[in-house]
Amino acid sequence: MRPCRSSCRHCFRICIRSNDARPGGRPRKLKPLIDRTFAFDDIVHAHRYGEAGVQAGKIVVAV
Repeated sequence: MRPCRSSCRHCFRICIRSNDARPGGRPRKLKPLIDRTFAFDDIVHAHRYGEAGVQAGKIVVAV
């Protein structure tokens, strides 16, 4: 993959070219990195964890 040009300094985008596809013609699937999962009752803790800025992936709240 090659980097994309953007006017945003803090943004990252993924450019997928036709030759980056998997053999057999199936496109690649992107999987999110889940850092932590919270129960819906712990929504306050989930917000505090997100605001602290220490997560390395997505924060999931189970409903």
